[in-house]
Amino acid sequence: MKTALSNPFACIAALATAGLAMPAAALTLFDPSLATLPTAQGWQSLGTGIAPSQSFVGGRLRLDTQTDPDVTQFVHYRSPPPAQPLDTVAGFTLSFALQVVSEAHQSANRAGYSLLVQGVNETKALELSFWADEVWAISYSPGGADSGYLHGNGFAIDTTAALRNYALTVQNNAYTLLADGNVILTGLMTDYPVQGLSTLPYGFSNTVFMGDNSSRGQSITELGLVSITAVPEPGVAWLLAAGLAGLALRRRLGTC
Repeated sequence: MKTALSNPFACIAALATAGLAMPAAALTLFDPSLATLPTAQGWQSLGTGIAPSQSFVGGRLRLDTQTDPDVTQFVHYRSPPPAQPLDTVAGFTLSFALQVVSEAHQSANRAGYSLLVQGVNETKALELSFWADEVWAISYSPGGADSGYLHGNGFAIDTTAALRNYALTVQNNAYTLLADGNVILTGLMTDYPVQGLSTLPYGFSNTVFMGDNSSRGQSITELGLVSITAVPEPGVAWLLAAGLAGLALRRRLGTC
């Protein structure tokens, strides 16, 4: 005997719900497996002086601003405007694989490698700094010491041990940073004033900067894939869970 769950329209609705609620595909911002520098993939290189050592090791981009004292004081890359806008309210997840091989800094408020994310509203930003034993967020204080950029919320972690997979999710102007699936940092996006921030890399909207952006820090790093994904709306995520659960139940009952 067929049950009410065997209604074909119910099965179609469950399938449609599950299909419509699938999360957006990740969009690649940088793919080191292509063995081409970020500049060949649409990024802009920023820095002065002699270029640092850049090579590909095991499918990763190796950037060395530490070994040779005669190289540029810093070098970092600015991403092209991503196809998935960096809307800090609607939300996005920036995923990247990174290993800090070694790092040195001459200020407690600087690092040899940094990630700077500035949303479509450029005043909503986040700068993450990577030391050998800590990942921490810049706390911006106008008029403070060290040009207003201070060591903020941090998490003790060995960034040198292996290539770690980081996922930075931003939504409603708040962020969560995961390392290999574990939450290590949470907080609010920083309200960077646009005026007075004409010095690169600050003051740009809808962009990502990665690299050594301070003359008071040096590092050797290896960077893997960098990608971005839209964050599903809570209602969409709920529909996805409900749709998949309903579909699984129907399959167990043999009604779909």
